[in-house]
Amino acid sequence: MLRNIRDWKGVVFTLIIATIQMSLFFLVENLFIVIVAVAALVPFQFSASALNHNHHHCMTFRSAWLNRIYECVLFLQTGTTPFTWTLHHNIGHHERFMDQSTDTSPWKKRNGDVMGRTWYCLRNTVMIYPEAFRVGLTHRPIFYRFLAFLGVSSLLLTAFILGSPLKACLIFVLPMTIALFFLVDTTYGHHAGLDTEDPYKATHNILDPLYNAFSWNLGFHTAHHLRPGLHWTSLPEFHEKIREKIPDSLVREEWNTKRLVREFLGRG
Repeated sequence: MLRNIRDWKGVVFTLIIATIQMSLFFLVENLFIVIVAVAALVPFQFSASALNHNHHHCMTFRSAWLNRIYECVLFLQTGTTPFTWTLHHNIGHHERFMDQSTDTSPWKKRNGDVMGRTWYCLRNTVMIYPEAFRVGLTHRPIFYRFLAFLGVSSLLLTAFILGSPLKACLIFVLPMTIALFFLVDTTYGHHAGLDTEDPYKATHNILDPLYNAFSWNLGFHTAHHLRPGLHWTSLPEFHEKIREKIPDSLVREEWNTKRLVREFLGRG
């Protein structure tokens, strides 16, 4: 069923999160336990967002319908419906990331200055679906499939909300929003301030093993942009082949969480 046997880890990871979500929704009545469990699960849903990103570049299953079902499961963890990333990210970002006037995740203000990290995250999280619609209007076949599964996913989420509004918001809606916000923040870290037409100088890279385990190798970002269809497990090897072309200033060996917090707060 899998196009690449190495994706079994991602599928198991996704199903574990889904099982916990369903157990909380259907079996746990104590809201304190729900809140604690959801808070503990949110970081893993951010990791699922990175996994979802990889899936949209390189489909997990051989069957189209299995991919759509998988994407609906991921929607409840990440907030993006089937074909959202296809339009917004694969087309809107990857084809345009060096052109800030058309990029769906722009880091430039209209006056040419770099957006602050917080504003970038707020602005681009809110604009994910509007940007997907904008790109979709010029890619109608994908857009129609996007609309169809937007409807399916919305009905699925609505069913949970009607069943238990508070629990649905705590288990699905709020974590989705947080996961989207922090995935957008990752994009800022990869691209903000790199105004260039050279793809080897257009992305930051993080080689820290923990970061890449958590983000499913998103840290090898120059390699990813040069070959977006390359399976995520092959990105480290490809990075080594192109490493000498990437400026040292764009490669971090460690994932510095304190530095990330300072950057987010605008003090670094």
